[in-house]
Amino acid sequence: MKKPLLVFAVAALVLPSMALAAKKDTPKATKPTLIGKYDTNKNGQLDADELEQIKSDYLADPKGELRRLDHDHDGKLSDAELAPLAGAKKAEAGDKKPGARKKKPAV
Repeated sequence: MKKPLLVFAVAALVLPSMALAAKKDTPKATKPTLIGKYDTNKNGQLDADELEQIKSDYLADPKGELRRLDHDHDGKLSDAELAPLAGAKKAEAGDKKPGARKKKPAV
């Protein structure tokens, strides 16, 4: 009689924690998803005005899907926090590492 009761008690403790773990592992919006949503001019990267829209949307709903971008949890999205989304844009703008050599044109 005690054995079924013990099995039930263990199941009651284990099953909710398994459900919670599965919920945590649910994938969130990915970088391509955010770029697809906010890349209004469809150039494949997020420009300054598109990044500002992300900041604006975050301020409107700080507990929404964009909350994971606020790494320091200060309630704002800084340029540093949005830099991974801008990605290729930074290189295109001519930002180079200090001390990087300039390539000479082929002769």
